[in-house]
Amino acid sequence: MLPDLDPSICNNTTIYVTNYIFDGKDIAPMGDAATGYVHLHLYRFKNTPGSHTESPIVVDNTGDPFFTIQHQAPDYGVELHSENQTNGNISIKYPGTNAQGLKIRCTMLNAENAGTDRFSNVAMNVSRVEFRIKPTSSPNYSLIEGQGHESRIWIGATQEEVYPDFISTEYGGWSKTGQYPFAYVTGDHHAYDDFYFADFITRIHRNDPMDGNTTPTMIANCPQDARYNDGRYQLKAVVKDVRYDENADDADDHIFEGPRNDDDELAPLEFVLDNFKPFIESIEVSFGV
Repeated sequence: MLPDLDPSICNNTTIYVTNYIFDGKDIAPMGDAATGYVHLHLYRFKNTPGSHTESPIVVDNTGDPFFTIQHQAPDYGVELHSENQTNGNISIKYPGTNAQGLKIRCTMLNAENAGTDRFSNVAMNVSRVEFRIKPTSSPNYSLIEGQGHESRIWIGATQEEVYPDFISTEYGGWSKTGQYPFAYVTGDHHAYDDFYFADFITRIHRNDPMDGNTTPTMIANCPQDARYNDGRYQLKAVVKDVRYDENADDADDHIFEGPRNDDDELAPLEFVLDNFKPFIESIEVSFGV
């Protein structure tokens, strides 16, 4: 028996204590939770503020239990667009001194009972979301470097950091980098979560320290000083679930990219930056003898 346990609480049933838990076996008797059936709250963020911003959880090992628990992981559809645009489209804001908002939507493609805020066969297990950019002529994508943050949202569900560090307490939107968790927000009834990057200043200076409001954002006045020079670019979304391990044989099964075309091929957003008027950089004059 558990020490100091009043047997009447358990209807005089003997409860045997063990250090092991077996699949399919009862762990303990459970009653009513006062607000309905007994249920379990899982915290995906480290040191999350807690349920309904009460009772802060300040234990370092809080995180997404799906990192270790076997579960049915969904396939994801990955959408990408800017504000007031549809998937696969982007409209660049001018002047380039204004912040450009971008959104990635991660949808569980095979989720059942998506008409409620619960799903019977899969669980949202996105861990990292990244907006990646490259000049069309370059083979390599990289994170966007904004005025305060890189273009990544890491839930911190495993061993990595929470990034940006405020996403566990504030929802994201077109003017705020972060996540809006539609999948498990009561009453929203959607099988997706949205992730926003609201920090893309297309005319940002290459030497800007990326410290947000600590110092004024440095703005480039000529193409040579711009972090993102005028030209053609491509943008894609990269989504990794909580089981992603770059060194594992099945790494490709846990990473998703978008947007994609009708043939399920990656179709990055293509756009042109045109912040600067043409100008004469130098003049050379020579005289013949």
